[in-house]
Amino acid sequence: MFGITRKDDYLPKIATKPYTSGPIRGQTPGNRLEEALRKYYQTRGWNWKTGKPTRKKLHGVGLGDVANILWHQDFLF
Repeated sequence: MFGITRKDDYLPKIATKPYTSGPIRGQTPGNRLEEALRKYYQTRGWNWKTGKPTRKKLHGVGLGDVANILWHQDFLF
């Protein structure tokens, strides 16, 4: 929605730099981002590849008519 897609789910550059000391030396805060995002998308009922709500999710929240229109326009997968 609003032009935001899965490609917009990322951490800032500082979070991609590895820790230089301590017990998690060499790891980055974003090491588990993909796993966390997958679980989040699944819980929300969103398509992992596109970041859009699934047709099933829209039907589940009472937007079945909208889901059908979007499905036929190839907006949902």
